[in-house]
Amino acid sequence: MVIFPRKMSTEYTANNGGPWDYVQLAQELSQYFNEVVFVGHPSMSADLEVGDSSKIKLALSTDNTSMLKQCASASLIVTQHSGAMHVGGYVDTPVLLIFNGKPPIRGLEDSIRFRVNFPPVATNIAFNYQEIETYCTQIGSANTSDHTYKI
Repeated sequence: MVIFPRKMSTEYTANNGGPWDYVQLAQELSQYFNEVVFVGHPSMSADLEVGDSSKIKLALSTDNTSMLKQCASASLIVTQHSGAMHVGGYVDTPVLLIFNGKPPIRGLEDSIRFRVNFPPVATNIAFNYQEIETYCTQIGSANTSDHTYKI
């Protein structure tokens, strides 16, 4: 799985919600995936210290080809509400949007309208760490969590 560790505001924003501890998130999700890879452009990504985990890797790069390859081979893309959510449509990989807070999410309707340009690729939304973990335990299941919302 891949995570786009967006470096936005350290405060709550209507577009992205509150900040995330991406290393904590990766550590928790590494129990559900063989590998958790941080991808994205370095200038738009949070500063991360992944330690010596063999399951968590940094693959931040200015080379979009590298990012696309990582996303295409992933079983899930995790990102805040941003253009990165559309990568799943290009590489046919499910996306989990993470919004640390409560809806509404500013600009989401525009993003949904844009998504009709892609073949259907599952996109869900989780609003806290527990909902993210619940979703990841159910990947591969036909059932979706009561705590995630399909778009």
